[in-house]
Amino acid sequence: MRFADLENIWTVDLSLLSNADRGRVYYERAKRIIQDTLADPAEYERAIRGRKFQRSYLVEKIGCKRGVTLQNPKIRRLLIDTDKKICLLLEKNNA
Repeated sequence: MRFADLENIWTVDLSLLSNADRGRVYYERAKRIIQDTLADPAEYERAIRGRKFQRSYLVEKIGCKRGVTLQNPKIRRLLIDTDKKICLLLEKNNA
């Protein structure tokens, strides 16, 4: 099975995917979780600590191991960009 063959990134049996395709599923899930979390004030409060998006929150939501947030370059970049966005939002709200 390949990423291109997937109908739903949330119900796929990840053990059937290659590491690269599994990483892509995690990235697609992470994008959606972060987008939804930033739009929902209740989830935002659960997911943000200080000026950072909590990696443990993301790990739980996308169903991966902690190392994925450190080793997957797309997820690392997504989290760095999200942390910057959070900082800007906080600065804007405090101004």
